[in-house]
Amino acid sequence: MTNTFTNNGRNILLNRLYLDAPTYTAPSKFKVGIESVTPTVNDNDLTRAVPILPSNVMDTCESISGWFPNLTNTNTLNTTSYKTGTGAINLVKNDITSVDCNSLRGITAVDFTAKTYYGFFYLSTSIYAILEPTTAAVEIRIGIDSSNYYQFTRTKAQLSAGWNTISFTSSTAVTVGTPTITACTYLSVGYYTSTITDITIDGDFIYDNLVLANAASYTKIFVSGYPSFNLATNEATIRCYLSSVEAIGYLIDSFGLFNTDIAPLMSETDTFGGESKSQKDEFALIKVVRVL
Repeated sequence: MTNTFTNNGRNILLNRLYLDAPTYTAPSKFKVGIESVTPTVNDNDLTRAVPILPSNVMDTCESISGWFPNLTNTNTLNTTSYKTGTGAINLVKNDITSVDCNSLRGITAVDFTAKTYYGFFYLSTSIYAILEPTTAAVEIRIGIDSSNYYQFTRTKAQLSAGWNTISFTSSTAVTVGTPTITACTYLSVGYYTSTITDITIDGDFIYDNLVLANAASYTKIFVSGYPSFNLATNEATIRCYLSSVEAIGYLIDSFGLFNTDIAPLMSETDTFGGESKSQKDEFALIKVVRVL
């Protein structure tokens, strides 16, 4: 495990040590995430925090009911390869008249304002080989209908064979038509192949657990009773805990400590070998700080 004590952490320490009435709050919450770069003392957040609990579950993908594939393409239930629950959905391209294979459904209205869409998408090596090579390979939509939506695409180069976590906000998506961001009732997922005659089979393209996350989705308070202190050894121990229902499906390789200021400050971050968080796992993240 590698620790980085940030400049914000130093400022919090000095503020609370030397002011009679500190203006910074003490760290009491944590985030977990996926680091793509080496943390530095100037960091204000994790590179890519992941939601501990979503704010909205749009579809658990435990059933194909309500999903409508285009043309003659089909949805089937996959109870072998999935990220959460007991299953996920296959999207199978049977049609040979178009490179576009997609499936749509209606959902109970959700507010997409200041939230991030998350979904898990699996690509077999077979389908990865035939994906559209240069432009959009996977396309996701959320909106009010098939003419008014926020659209997010990933090219083949931005994806890999295996499970991919795809996330986006309204500001990182392309707006098509005039969707109502406060009442989105339409979802669509799909992919494009190289040629119209390309076909796929069950297990080639799988999607699971389509959710939204707001700011509160990413943080959780320390375990009750922590930090604890050992004054004889000048140590403070912090314990962070993820239950079996939290942060499911994500490859977690870092956590950061945050205070509760209006604009929360990250005092430090720790990175470690990535661990995939399944729905059978509980994670205890324990940090001991010693003043020498």
